Amino acid sequence: MFLILFMFSTAFAFSYDLLKVIEDNIDKNVEACDNFYRHSCAKQNNSQTIKEYMDFGYSADLEEIDQKFISNSIQKSIVIAKNLEGSEEHFTKSYEIELKNLYIEKCERNNTEALKFLKTLQVFFNLQENEDCKWSECFSNLAMDSNCTRAAQTLYEGIIIKTGLDYYKLESLTKTYQNVLSIIWHVQNHEKSAELRKMFEFFKTELLSQIETTPWLINSKTVGIFKNITSQLYLSEMEIDIKTVIEDWLQFQKNYENCTSTYSELGQLAIDYCINKNLPEIREIEIFQNNAENRHPQIFIYNPLTAIMSKEEHLALKYGIFGANIGHKMGETIIVNNLEDGFFPYFSENVKNCVQDQFNETCRIYKESNCTVGDFDENGSDIFGISFGFDRLKQEMGEEIYNKIPGSKFGLTHAQAYFYAVSSWYCDRDDGANNDRVNSGVIQSPEFENVFNCPKDSRMVQSRKQFCHVLGEDAPQN
Repeated sequence: MFLILFMFSTAFAFSYDLLKVIEDNIDKNVEACDNFYRHSCAKQNNSQTIKEYMDFGYSADLEEIDQKFISNSIQKSIVIAKNLEGSEEHFTKSYEIELKNLYIEKCERNNTEALKFLKTLQVFFNLQENEDCKWSECFSNLAMDSNCTRAAQTLYEGIIIKTGLDYYKLESLTKTYQNVLSIIWHVQNHEKSAELRKMFEFFKTELLSQIETTPWLINSKTVGIFKNITSQLYLSEMEIDIKTVIEDWLQFQKNYENCTSTYSELGQLAIDYCINKNLPEIREIEIFQNNAENRHPQIFIYNPLTAIMSKEEHLALKYGIFGANIGHKMGETIIVNNLEDGFFPYFSENVKNCVQDQFNETCRIYKESNCTVGDFDENGSDIFGISFGFDRLKQEMGEEIYNKIPGSKFGLTHAQAYFYAVSSWYCDRDDGANNDRVNSGVIQSPEFENVFNCPKDSRMVQSRKQFCHVLGEDAPQN
């Protein structure tokens, strides 16, 4: 039987309202057509960012699972791991004092009980009784001292030199438990995330269609290889990681049961020490991040992102965050800095130059305290993912995309909400390092200026060097 444990630091009722989080970050003092990044990501704002919102939402899901499956007996062992963030010295001393008080209690009650306790303690610290052992090392000799307080003090002083365990190793218990909760979440939400998996397949089909009509691919006779490599992409379900978690958890459960049966009379902290001595290195699985990752042919979408998106009812927000992410990660398979880094014999230099010129121009215009133009693979994937995601949303919603989204306090349309969702993903209040990613990406979407009615002389429109079509019939000839 699975034994589940953990102490959460987030005991609250979580309200799922992604639209509210996005609109709370809008700065009406900045025009969308002047600086969309700072318009949609207010620099001075105490509201949650999208990634904070996803972390809290996912934690709330895990907390709900925890409350259903938690085992009070094992929970006690995990609490101590949370306390390890404090002083190791304090933790050590607290256990030594606990043993000291336990001995006084047993000694005053019954000498036989005190002797049994001391012998168990002797085994616990792996000490060997022999004729040469010193008074403070031969714990069982203390039972001959009728002064329980004095004997307990001697015991305390003897324990001090014996407690040399790796206390911080206990932190891996919380890691193991998080892994287990995440696997339970994964199983419970498999059907709920079916729509996201369907979106992934829809995107892949459309991507393959765009490859077929791309001039620079046709002219370089590389359509076939691009299609073949792209068709290999799939959304990962993390079967290997699940196996890893189960193995780690079963090992911990075995250690826990052995330590509990052997050292229960020494108190809870003795059980914790025992577990600590026998605990293997815990392997942390990669399902706690709030991002997505391309490890061709696998594309990983981590649980926090899936948790929020599977509950979101507005397509525009799903496409703006999940869809743009999927487009970006698919783009990373095709778009590489150097040909030797990827799978293809050719890539359009015109596309590469167009993308990098755009990011350099955005950096020049919108630089705050920091703006570094990134590599082409990330920049090209940004531009491709944002435009590709919007086109897929419009393909699914049709003209309804220009209607107002229900519940918007600012009367946003679905189309506008998509771009706000895209920007919210990169929201960074500190130094504006992501303004080039957002402003370059959205202005490269042909629909952006129409959706926000941007004048031709607005700073956003003026910042666009030219449209950079990575794929499709409007892409360069070579």
